[in-house]
Amino acid sequence: MKAHSKGFTLLEMLLAMTLIGVMLVLVGSALTSSRHTLAMSNRYASRLTEVRAAQDFLRLALQQALVLALDSDRGRKRNVLAGTEQAIEFMAPLPASLNGGLQVHYVRLVDDGSGAHDLMVTFTPVNDSDTRSWGEPQCLLHHVRSLHLAYRGLDNSQHPTEWIPSWPWPDRLPNYVRLELEIEGPVRWPDLTVALRSNLDTTSWAAP
Repeated sequence: MKAHSKGFTLLEMLLAMTLIGVMLVLVGSALTSSRHTLAMSNRYASRLTEVRAAQDFLRLALQQALVLALDSDRGRKRNVLAGTEQAIEFMAPLPASLNGGLQVHYVRLVDDGSGAHDLMVTFTPVNDSDTRSWGEPQCLLHHVRSLHLAYRGLDNSQHPTEWIPSWPWPDRLPNYVRLELEIEGPVRWPDLTVALRSNLDTTSWAAP
């Protein structure tokens, strides 16, 4: 009596191929999910770094804002601080890594040409009577939906104000400036409130 040869039946082969296919799909899905998670993590980390850098710059610049009124040789007088809900202009020194020196900082939203907005700052040296800007406006933060500035300080009677959307006393600094931004991306902008050195007297400074 002949012994029957042992092997896989067609049904077993089909079942094995089906199981292998399922495993490959599961492995592929896991790899795709991992790549997607890694890409999201990288985007989050990059956006978080950008937000922190913008906040650090604005906090440092505003903390160093000077109570300094500029009288040029043509009789113009520059405000100590000009602040609205959409823009702020003040004087502060730049770090040495950014050429240093006393500069007028002008911070505002600018349309990037595609309908989105960027938070930009322009620098102007205060020792230049023709108010030429130093270089091109620098981008602090990309993809900003809205900007809202608010101010608190002392009124003409030396009474504390509430938060107001514009600063009506340009010859002196407010006590506090608050910047609220709505930004795109996975990171939320933490509300930034900065205390300014507003307890000093206004000083005139003549441009050479």
